[in-house]
Amino acid sequence: MNPMFINQYIVSEDTAPKYHYLSAAVSEEPETLSRHNERPGKVIRGIGLTAAAILSIFCLMVEEYGLMAVGLLLAAVYVYRIFFVKRKTDIDVGRPVFLNTMSELKWIRIIRFCEHHIEVEDPKYGGNYQYGNVIRRSEEPLYCTLWFTDRTSLRILKNGFITGTYSDFETFIDRIILNNINKGNR
Repeated sequence: MNPMFINQYIVSEDTAPKYHYLSAAVSEEPETLSRHNERPGKVIRGIGLTAAAILSIFCLMVEEYGLMAVGLLLAAVYVYRIFFVKRKTDIDVGRPVFLNTMSELKWIRIIRFCEHHIEVEDPKYGGNYQYGNVIRRSEEPLYCTLWFTDRTSLRILKNGFITGTYSDFETFIDRIILNNINKGNR
């Protein structure tokens, strides 16, 4: 049996662009190329460690123990920085990278209004609906929404009719809704 109305439009699940934050684990660069291993940084840390050690030794000889403790603390910090700090890669971890997922979030929905039921051809939300369950219709500028007794809804693009027109559909569906209200399906 041929449908009286056919409505078709592109559905998108989410139109906001998606971003993914890169992490060091995703980086293909070897750890030896990190900024931490660059020669000028190691030289400066080595000079700092040497200065802290000389300060500590000098303070020990003149019996200035408070200043010696500061020198030992600085030496410990430089040893920690040289040998124990996790190396960071060159990649900027906080930089978001755009993922082109928009093509995966769009598909075509075809709604066929047959004589006794509504067929929805949709890869995610397809199914069949009965006219006897339609309880109301609401409108937006571009869409009309049919509401069913089981609290589901079906959006219809007003200018998406391939077969029939929206004004004819409006008359058709309003008659069905009025008939359902008179039967008490509200």
